[in-house]
Amino acid sequence: GRTLADTIIPPSHRAAHAAGIARFLRTGEGPVLGQQLELPALHRDGHEFPAEVAIVAVPHDGGWSFHGFVRDITERNRQRALLEESEQRYRDVFEGAAVSIWEEDFAQVRAGLDALLEAGVTDLRAHFRDHPGVVTDLLRRVRVLDVNQATLRMFGAGSKEELLGALEATFLPESFEVFAEELVALAEGRRFFESEVRLQTLGGERRDVLIRLAFPEERGPVQRVLVTLIDLTSLKQVEAARARSQEQYRHVVEHAPYGMFQSTPEGEFLLVNPALVAMLGFPSEEALLRTDARALYLDPADRDALLAQLQEQERIHGVEVKWRRLGGLPITVRLSGRSMRHPDGGVVYFDLVAEDVTEGRALEEQLRHAQRMEALGRLAGGIAHDFNNLLTVIRGEAELAELDLPEGHVVRVA
Repeated sequence: GRTLADTIIPPSHRAAHAAGIARFLRTGEGPVLGQQLELPALHRDGHEFPAEVAIVAVPHDGGWSFHGFVRDITERNRQRALLEESEQRYRDVFEGAAVSIWEEDFAQVRAGLDALLEAGVTDLRAHFRDHPGVVTDLLRRVRVLDVNQATLRMFGAGSKEELLGALEATFLPESFEVFAEELVALAEGRRFFESEVRLQTLGGERRDVLIRLAFPEERGPVQRVLVTLIDLTSLKQVEAARARSQEQYRHVVEHAPYGMFQSTPEGEFLLVNPALVAMLGFPSEEALLRTDARALYLDPADRDALLAQLQEQERIHGVEVKWRRLGGLPITVRLSGRSMRHPDGGVVYFDLVAEDVTEGRALEEQLRHAQRMEALGRLAGGIAHDFNNLLTVIRGEAELAELDLPEGHVVRVA
């Protein structure tokens, strides 16, 4: 016996409902009648809930009766809100990611691959190699759904429309080879594909990129394939610069006139150069590398003192130690260099230069000996000169005394 309005329509909406009914009865027009509407509805306990409402007007005894159909959509709305929230989080991650992300539809690509397989192609790699135009055709079947802002920055595009309108311009000849491998991965049902590839920006600047595709499992739908690109260009440039630096260092080491070596605190040689091999009389670098560096020191205490200095100062310069050559001949070596350390401060190895100063030290000793002999000679000469002066005086006095002696004196006769 309750009216429709009193049964399902919340009090705040009843006036609008009554006005709509009155207009229908007056004009026969009811825009909302027969429509599915999402409206708040009234529960029997008085609380409101979201509902899908449909109201129809049925002629009855010369008038109209109104029938309402109500479905509680609370759970549906909750699920939709969660989905929208999840989608928004995804969009935030998608657009804010620092790496390039693409959403691509491969449905037409898969159809093309299936057609090739059905036509009897058994070796896709060979087929793509022999028919490069097929690869280009399949590339054009890829439909890009979306790209993020990092992608636009990577390729120097002002908008998504600008980039998507010039996709083939980003490919180089070697890029098609990698795309062919992507196609093979898709045909083989692999879940992931990853490779390095060289692409170019819309301005023609080359980019070294790591590409990764995630395909669905078990030949599932490929309408939404996620592709990520990581720009390796700067890393490649750093690696190339490091390789050049290492090559230059290797050249210096190989042609240096002084011995150069790297050794661990435990005495293992990591690197030796030809000058050090010759200095120590070894037949080859390999033979010296197999030698314990500690065995070179005539006095083990010299090495202990050297390591202590390197631990405290990190660098040393002109430290002289006694080494022995392969045959046991001692040599004097002057060491300079530094210790290379872990981030935690521990020593990894010592990087040192060794100069054989044996001959120089021998010459210095000969010079010092000559200087001592020269000084002794000067001293002896000075003493002789002084003694000769004394003799001259004595002789003069004797001659004068002789003049005072009578003729025939025994002294004068003598």
